[in-house]
Amino acid sequence: MSTRSTPNHYVWETDTVPDGQVLAAVRRGLGRDAGTVPSLWGHYRNLTPSGRISPWLTAEHLAMGLYGLHQQSQRFCVHASGERLGNAVQRLHKRFSVDAVNTRFGAAATAPSAAGAAYHLRGLITQMRSLDRVPSIDYTQLVSDLRAIDLGGDEATATRLHWAAAYLHDPAKSVPLAKGDPPAQS
Repeated sequence: MSTRSTPNHYVWETDTVPDGQVLAAVRRGLGRDAGTVPSLWGHYRNLTPSGRISPWLTAEHLAMGLYGLHQQSQRFCVHASGERLGNAVQRLHKRFSVDAVNTRFGAAATAPSAAGAAYHLRGLITQMRSLDRVPSIDYTQLVSDLRAIDLGGDEATATRLHWAAAYLHDPAKSVPLAKGDPPAQS
């Protein structure tokens, strides 16, 4: 019997877009609990030997499903290191009303759990796919962000503020959109 070790990279951290079978496998996780989708087991990076569902595995599972949804039918990789979630969501203003995007993003950012945040992000990612140039997201960072939200406390607050800062600032100019606010610090 061969033992399959967990991968040392996430499914999106490759040089090419994963094939359709892999994307279908990761999309099967949408709306399902971590560890309950056998087609994902070989793609998890955060499996524990004890089989315990850790905050890391939950976050990874949620991000994988969102990535699979985002990457579906795209010819370029929608994962890009350093591409902040808030900046990607801000691009939705080109096609959708600012109030509608604010409401949906606010719901994701204030969700009390990673699963709640992912539920609201799913709608935003579906909207992103309708844009002419689909924005990319750093899905590795999203794993860390979702984990922080599940842990709560200062880590969750810092993650929410990080999302807000990226969302409320014009990425092209790196200055706040609201007049009178000081420039963002890197």
